Amino acid sequence: MATSLSFGVLIATFITLLLVPSLYLILEDLVTITKRFARWVIQLYARDPSSPSPT
Repeated sequence: MATSLSFGVLIATFITLLLVPSLYLILEDLVTITKRFARWVIQLYARDPSSPSPT
């Protein structure tokens, strides 16, 4: 019983101290990438249609 309790504490510590903060950082990066992409799409469609295309 002591073994299973110690492994449970070890796994909970790993999840709390390493996995959760890592997932928050990944989520924050995904939000930043999504915002940049949305801003790029808005700028792409907000261009003046009478101006020549850059390509």
